[in-house]
This record gives sequence, C-alpha cells and structure tokens, in this order.
Amino acid sequence: LAGRTQESEDAYATAIRISPHNDLAEKARAGSNQLAQSGFERVRQVIPRQDAVHYCLAAMKRFASMSPVDLQKLTLALAMEGQKGFAIHNPDRRYQVKGLDGEFSGLAMVCFLYVAMQRMAPGTDIGFDLAVEYEQAKKMFDASS
Repeated sequence: LAGRTQESEDAYATAIRISPHNDLAEKARAGSNQLAQSGFERVRQVIPRQDAVHYCLAAMKRFASMSPVDLQKLTLALAMEGQKGFAIHNPDRRYQVKGLDGEFSGLAMVCFLYVAMQRMAPGTDIGFDLAVEYEQAKKMFDASS
C-alpha cells in the first residue's frame, strides 16, 4: 500500500484487532512499526521531532518521583497497550493507561514507553527509535534539575 499511509495503518490495525495473538498480528505490528518509523524519520531528517522531545521531557518529569515498583507497573501497562498498536501520526488524544492521568496521543504513549524503558533498562530497543529526541530531552531535564 505504498503512498497510502492511512490506509496501510488502518489495514494493520484491523489485522491486529481481528486476531491479536497470531503470526499475522505479529507481522501487522512489525509492518505498522516500520510504517510509523519511516514517517517519523522523514520529518527527523530536518530537525529532531520537537513534539517527541516535549513528550520525552514530560515523561522524565512525571517519572522522576515514581518508585521503581510504580514505574515497572506503568511500563508494563504501556507495553500492554502498545501491543494493540499506537497511531503515532494521529495527534488525537485517545489512549489511557492505569498510572497516567489523562488521555494521550499515540506518539506521547510511545515516548512515555521509551523513557520508562530507558530508566529501567538503558539501551532497550522498544522497536521505535527515539534516541535523538530522548537525548535532547534528557539534556533539558538535567539542566532544570
């Protein structure tokens, strides 16, 4: 479905929703992640995604006062929600997880998961590269501490 990003995202989401626990769903998740990452990379070629930097910084601030146990619980909740797929190109706030007050966009959720995993196990690959945005947010966070 080259050149038809929204239709591709919808097709992947449908495949996951129909049967979330089989090989086809895993392939759909991988395809969805690859599609999201490629769109993200096109924008990043000019400058780090400032919206992602903002979400990473917000996550760092939220997680700074969390206990390791609470952070583990939140990370698990984020990962479980992420198994359904996050629509990172849709800015609508439609995702919620236990442990985070409010509703968030798909990109915000991916950033929260990335930051949580970096706090718990630095260098962990969540299947979506936010290293540039994370490092910029970390510098901002460290400067404000």
